[in-house]
Amino acid sequence: MVKNALFALTALLALILSASIVFQTFGNSKLQQDSQAKDTEIQVIQTEIQSLQQQLQAQQKLIESAKQLATQAGPAILNEIATLQMKNNNIALGVFLQKHGVQVRDTAPQSSTPQPPKPTKGLN
Repeated sequence: MVKNALFALTALLALILSASIVFQTFGNSKLQQDSQAKDTEIQVIQTEIQSLQQQLQAQQKLIESAKQLATQAGPAILNEIATLQMKNNNIALGVFLQKHGVQVRDTAPQSSTPQPPKPTKGLN
């Protein structure tokens, strides 16, 4: 009788341990699925970040090119516009240049005394 009770107790303990292992396996499987889903989500986000970084780098290159162009060509263009403004006495160009902080100065010497008119031929 003691042997049967011991056998039954061992069998019951084995059954409980087996059930525990089965439940843990299902739990671990669920955790692995969740982990794989999170890994996939992380990969999607990393891909998006890389794409955004590439866009940012392209924009930075464009900005650097524009900055280089502005520092090289900008002053020369503004000087040419200032020359045209003075040559043609163009008010609109003068306003544009003032708006952008360019001061147009007449480089021709101006005298404060009026010049006498030149004599014309044939009046004598």
